[in-house]
Amino acid sequence: MIVKLRAEWGDVLAEGRAAQFALICLGVWLNAADALVTVTIMPNVGAELGGYGRFSWATAGFLTGAILAGASAGRLAGRIGLRPATMMAGSVYAAGCLLSALAPDMTTFLVGRFVQGVGGGWISGFAMVAVALLFPERHLARVFASVAAVWGVATLIGPALGGVFAADWRWLFVAFAVQAGVFLLAAWALLARVKAEAEAPGVPWTPLLVLALAIGAIALANEGSTPVAAGLVAAGLALLLLALRVNRGARVQLLPRAAGDPR
Repeated sequence: MIVKLRAEWGDVLAEGRAAQFALICLGVWLNAADALVTVTIMPNVGAELGGYGRFSWATAGFLTGAILAGASAGRLAGRIGLRPATMMAGSVYAAGCLLSALAPDMTTFLVGRFVQGVGGGWISGFAMVAVALLFPERHLARVFASVAAVWGVATLIGPALGGVFAADWRWLFVAFAVQAGVFLLAAWALLARVKAEAEAPGVPWTPLLVLALAIGAIALANEGSTPVAAGLVAAGLALLLLALRVNRGARVQLLPRAAGDPR
């Protein structure tokens, strides 16, 4: 069994694909680990910058940016090329990290988190495009499973990593910016000859808008009284259900057509 696994992975990573596989995993790590990293640092961020009532936006803003950007990744890669698009995503992500690290107030910090989300969503989306372009079809199941594993581990490690940097939270975002720099250099070196398909799907703007409104409503619930919070959460859940319904009838879909179907 071990010999068989070695042979299968040897085939997956042959012909120079090992470094490209590592690049894809790094991109997924950046987006996934950063998604929940603020869970454990926000008390310290709030103590320094104020704005306790806006804690929820540190995660909601990141996820909103990631969803909006990730859904446009395929089309953008097809238009400007995978390497330029990936390097742009890494640059946006690094800029967001530095903005959060240097933030003088909570508003600037949250803007930085949104920019990180946009960059991270693009990075993750372009990573999926890269998987489809770099690996033969016989390897796709194994590579996508590995990417899912990286995502799962990163979402667990992210909050723990935030706890390690809690006292010096600004350095946490500097560390992520450094990783983004490594990602940029690797993308420049490893994606030079990769071409994305020019005819990529469009962007599902309507489902995206409804989903963003749902996230915003739930995030705003943190700032109001109990009745207002309950109403906003209910509105957010209703918008999530509406997003599923709108998605089914959209020409370009954000989610699989059967998403939300109990059957």
